[in-house]
Amino acid sequence: MQKKDILIKIQNLFYNRSFAQVSMNEIAISLNIKKASLYYYFPSKEVLISELLDFSYEEYSDFLIKILELKLPDFIQKFVYYPQKSKNIFSVINQNWYSEYKNSSELIQKRQKEVFEIIHMYLQKKYAMNKERSFLLLCLLEEIGKKRCINGDCPLDMKNLIWEIQKIFIF
Repeated sequence: MQKKDILIKIQNLFYNRSFAQVSMNEIAISLNIKKASLYYYFPSKEVLISELLDFSYEEYSDFLIKILELKLPDFIQKFVYYPQKSKNIFSVINQNWYSEYKNSSELIQKRQKEVFEIIHMYLQKKYAMNKERSFLLLCLLEEIGKKRCINGDCPLDMKNLIWEIQKIFIF
């Protein structure tokens, strides 16, 4: 089994639960490998979490870069649906307190700032949004994505919801 395959499977375990809620033993069982084999790939849970965050962030930032060329309605829809569709940890990291490890928490904060800068640059370039407006839109989209993750679907018509978001943010 390649490390990338292992990280994808581990990411699915952490999608609905925090890092503290999943043990190394549970991870090994889910991978159908011995715990010693898991420690071969990751000498500690903190190393595993760090590598998982890097892997997940790379997937997430690649996704963001792909959707930056889209018009705002398509960007919003893809952004909101991505967490549930991909089970990407980094796309939902704001939704739960995932890590009790200081290094991981610092990495999460650093990467969240990078994500904001990527999105803000897009919104500033395409729609002349200032940082505050970009931040508000990002928070709103993350919250809608969170509701989709928890409820499995948004109780409202997405086209109408996207239209309302556009009316609020694009004057």
